[in-house]
Amino acid sequence: MRIIFFDLDRVLTPQSHVLLIAEKIGKKEELKRLFKGSVEGSIGLEWIVKQGIKFLEGHDPSIFEETAKSLQIIKNGEKVINELKKNNYLPVIITNGFYEVARIFGQRIGIEEAYGNMIEEKNGVFTGKVYSNLITLKSKGDLVRKIQREKNSEVSVSVGDDENDWFMFKETDFSILFNPTPSIIEKIKSIKKEKGIRELTKFINLIVANDDLGLILPFLVPKPDLFPKISDIERKIIR
Repeated sequence: MRIIFFDLDRVLTPQSHVLLIAEKIGKKEELKRLFKGSVEGSIGLEWIVKQGIKFLEGHDPSIFEETAKSLQIIKNGEKVINELKKNNYLPVIITNGFYEVARIFGQRIGIEEAYGNMIEEKNGVFTGKVYSNLITLKSKGDLVRKIQREKNSEVSVSVGDDENDWFMFKETDFSILFNPTPSIIEKIKSIKKEKGIRELTKFINLIVANDDLGLILPFLVPKPDLFPKISDIERKIIR
């Protein structure tokens, strides 16, 4: 079996499901300030996720289903998933966001297996606490290893959009940085790279600086044993 692991936001959907939920509950600007702190390196992703979960306290869980059903699908998303499944790939979503959103959205595009943060409910509303172990940067990689072992995978691929996916990239045979922001591309090209970017680039096989998911297919089917081995970062970037 071949397994392909997808991040959710900016990879399978062009939107941020977490920001969309924050907007629905009137916390968008607060969450954007938290995201800015992460980008600037002053706070970590784990802390942001915990704060985002606290924002949910007292809100109806139906907001997850509403969000999952309203998220846009990335260009050629359904076509790519269908083609990958025809070629013996098992698609899996792993997100630092919310499991229920990933699960319902995944079903819309043909992905049956998803992992994310499960949020505690009590008396019909969210408590603001995580129900399961928090999915952190490192645990994304732990999950990938666990799933590979359980499925006895012959080949594994990961598709993510930023530094938050590098532990996932590290654990797979072929890693695709898909639809990264222009600022990430500039950081990658920079001679003096930040620590997170340096770690990221160690494990990237291909960069697709475009929002068309169909551009990854020629590198994955029909023969994953022909994955390109490219050392020059400039030649990695497919636009």
